[in-house]
Amino acid sequence: MEVERLGATLVADYGSFQVYSSYRSDATPFGKLDGVEIAHDFNIVHLNVPIDTTSRGAQELSRQRLRGGGKHLHVVQFAGPTRREWLDELLRAGVELVNYLPHNAYLVYGDAASIERVTRLGEGQRTPADTVGGSGFKQWDGPYLGAFKLDPATANAPTRGKARYAVQLVADPSQNDATISLAESLAGSKAVQRYQIANFVNFIVELPTDALTTLAAQEDVISVMPYVEPTLLD
Repeated sequence: MEVERLGATLVADYGSFQVYSSYRSDATPFGKLDGVEIAHDFNIVHLNVPIDTTSRGAQELSRQRLRGGGKHLHVVQFAGPTRREWLDELLRAGVELVNYLPHNAYLVYGDAASIERVTRLGEGQRTPADTVGGSGFKQWDGPYLGAFKLDPATANAPTRGKARYAVQLVADPSQNDATISLAESLAGSKAVQRYQIANFVNFIVELPTDALTTLAAQEDVISVMPYVEPTLLD
């Protein structure tokens, strides 16, 4: 095919369409081909701080290794729309799926050994989950940093005093109580409206701005965002 002549490599064949990858810095020649669409958005993971997984910063982040015990949140991006066999391979690494993230990515939770297995998926050779002739199904993976957990609106938090925040945790009985206790210690008051839905633990807490990064650094924290009191609409 013409895309292959231009240096693209097949990632997967979905029947009605195919996904190719290319390391060319200029994708213009591909865009001139009939029936070819440039999917730049497949390189973006939409976190609170969107990340281009082909960027130098993302590649440096991917090379970071975990420190300490316990479980960790981690981001994995596939090289195309999710296929069942790719997801199965990810689960065989021993991680728990937490959330889907656009585009073609998942937030996962696991111990250091399982995260290391995720990092090594497809390393050195194709795995059974690869499409025949494909280039590998994992595009990128990296740690879920505290900065990714803070809603952009937290940048407008008051410099003095406290504000109320909605905090979401991945359900982990071995860690959640310690994280909520830390939040209460930082707040100087009890968390309220604590409840669990599926694999998520949620609570509301009143915090000073300088405590947000400390709370976001806890491994089971998924997100921290300003809490807006619901109002009744008649």
